Amino acid sequence: MIQARAGDRTAFENLIIRYEKPLYGYLVRLLRDESAAEDVFQDTWLRVMKALDRFDPELRVAPWVYRIATNLCRDQGRRKKHRAHPSLDQPVVPGEDGTLGERIASTDRLPDEVVESAALGEHVREAVALLPDRQREAFVLRHYQGLTYEEIARAQRCSLAAVKSNIHHAVVTLRRRLERLGLSPVTQS
Repeated sequence: MIQARAGDRTAFENLIIRYEKPLYGYLVRLLRDESAAEDVFQDTWLRVMKALDRFDPELRVAPWVYRIATNLCRDQGRRKKHRAHPSLDQPVVPGEDGTLGERIASTDRLPDEVVESAALGEHVREAVALLPDRQREAFVLRHYQGLTYEEIARAQRCSLAAVKSNIHHAVVTLRRRLERLGLSPVTQS
């Protein structure tokens, strides 16, 4: 980031490459729309490029980039609030068959295990999508992106206590939803 601030285009390109998969995955999970995620991904890097001079080198890059991306997601959410919500039954990738669970399932597993895993993955994805925005953002940043609570607090611009509370409530809500479906997260993990 320091090299990118100094005008090194290659360093900036390397930042994009380094964060491409985790940031894009975060955006897809948050927005539940691959096309929207692509737009926000590009907008995020435009904003990062314009704000390079405001980056504090004492901080880690990831929370700063995720904060920018999260804010863009919120802006988009506000603009789309009056539109219909996407179906929870839609495929992970529009126009393609299959779920996330099917894509990441091991080839060493039995077919019934693959189907069960795919179904559980779909239930988890749907349950995460139903969480309130702040809880979903905190949960995804922690459990899918691996950020620390402190980094999430910086990314969401909120207190550490708020992050812990949001993640706790998200986990409790997810556990209850999965238990109502007869899926125990402890036995299925």
